[in-house]
Amino acid sequence: MNHTSTTPSAPTRAHATSAPAEVDDGAAFSGIDAGMLHYYRASLLEATGRVTEALEAYEQALTLDVDLADAHYRLGVLYEQLNEPVASLFHFRAYQQLRGALVQGTALN
Repeated sequence: MNHTSTTPSAPTRAHATSAPAEVDDGAAFSGIDAGMLHYYRASLLEATGRVTEALEAYEQALTLDVDLADAHYRLGVLYEQLNEPVASLFHFRAYQQLRGALVQGTALN
């Protein structure tokens, strides 16, 4: 699946001060493909400061949709903030590779 959004911005606490219960069980996202469900869940978790859970949700999103470049980008940012340069670089490179493939109009898998 090709995702052609621009570079994802960091979620802010101004937009979400606490994660609703629906974020925990996914009920708010019926009808969305599973990879995007986990990506949106991760974004909300990140915005509410639940970084460990956000990391897990972004990773799950990538397990379900390997072409989800924005999840790699957000993981790169989070790992950078956690002072984990190897993991951060891995995800930024994956993001760059996926975005390059999308710009050229090719799918990686």
